Amino acid sequence: NRSDEVIQGEIYANLHTVERSEVEHVAEVLFMNNLEFSLPPQAITTVTKTFLVEERIQIFQLFSHAHEHMTEFRVFIDGGPRDGELVYIAYDWEHPPILELNPTLTLEAGQGLRIQATYNNDTNSTINFGFLSSDEMMILFGAYYVD
Repeated sequence: NRSDEVIQGEIYANLHTVERSEVEHVAEVLFMNNLEFSLPPQAITTVTKTFLVEERIQIFQLFSHAHEHMTEFRVFIDGGPRDGELVYIAYDWEHPPILELNPTLTLEAGQGLRIQATYNNDTNSTINFGFLSSDEMMILFGAYYVD
């Protein structure tokens, strides 16, 4: 909201429970956030950051989060036999695709995901990580479970 007008928001959620005995895996939130980047004015900049995992995980969902200067968001596997494989791509910062992985993407300890985001800073100011819509973000969200 870039205006002085107050806008009320609403959120609805449907929660469904299951018996504990029916639970196969406990889902964890995947949150890979790059806070350290700087986008020079009037330039197209690609930023890359790798996140390694400390234990074997099974990823079953991925989606990106960035703001309006993001033009492309890619995720590659880092390490192991699938090193360098592209597993996610988004071109729409406002409506990023949600990738459901079945079968899951397995990462062993020491492997990870390499995030590569490209931004078009068409302003006359340097843009950094921040919470305002005029700032930028480089976040990979998702869900996983541990074997």
